[in-house]
Amino acid sequence: MAAGSTDSNGVYQYGSSDTNATFHGLLNIANAILSTTIGAMLTRITNAENKLRRTVASLAALDAVSTAAVGHTAYLTTPGTTGIDPHSWVAVSGSGASLKWKPDGPIIADTKAHLDSYIATVVAITDLSFAVGGEARVGTTRYRFTSTAGAYLPFELACSLRKSANYNLTTSAVALTWDVEISDPAGMHDNGSNTSRLVAVEAGLYEVCASLYNNNTSGLGNVEGRLNGTTAIPGSFDRRTGDAGGLPLKSIFSIALAAGDYVEIMVQHASAAGAIEGGTTRSAAVVTMKRVGP
Repeated sequence: MAAGSTDSNGVYQYGSSDTNATFHGLLNIANAILSTTIGAMLTRITNAENKLRRTVASLAALDAVSTAAVGHTAYLTTPGTTGIDPHSWVAVSGSGASLKWKPDGPIIADTKAHLDSYIATVVAITDLSFAVGGEARVGTTRYRFTSTAGAYLPFELACSLRKSANYNLTTSAVALTWDVEISDPAGMHDNGSNTSRLVAVEAGLYEVCASLYNNNTSGLGNVEGRLNGTTAIPGSFDRRTGDAGGLPLKSIFSIALAAGDYVEIMVQHASAAGAIEGGTTRSAAVVTMKRVGP
């Protein structure tokens, strides 16, 4: 009778001369089935780990991945641009070498210049792009992508401007110019040209507030908002008569704007008396425009 022996996997295989050979033969079959089952499970676990934990060392390596499927992620350990933190990407469409990838979470950068450089590198690769509405962060400033090509804007679109010097009024309505940008992260104002304009960089509902002071002590003064150089804006008009305390004017209104539309603040005085005060005092002219909704 044949004696039992240990196979190459370290499992004892019972022989016909062993006691209870029939019973142990059944154990041999059970061992084989269990071994096959465990092997299949390990393969599935490995595949799952590849899906969840795949790592790549460069954008080029990410673009070269061909064994993933839609929904699989890849962790980019070396973005290749100074100041960009490692981050995850997710396969969103395609298959094989034609998989399309987008960032799976925010992109963290130390400076806006480094973020711009990284975006330029990404969009130069055909199968890599950005998710509209996806997020990037530079310090405490949050940005959101407005196109798959990487165009982005601050989460909060707003600008605040003031005048540095007094402006003498006329009897005709004129657009106030603004030469000091208190805050303008989204580029809604150009300090080099068309300095009277507050421009909507994205469509939506905007709130505008202009606080002015005419140092004349008599006569009528007006303020109102004007859209795209021609249209008076409903609800923006204010008219007051000066007294010993001067002539404060306010224009506060909301308006739906398309991208590229612009608002101006128009002022005049019935007798061309006095000036809109500028500078840094409490009465200095200031205007703010902020996107408050879609």
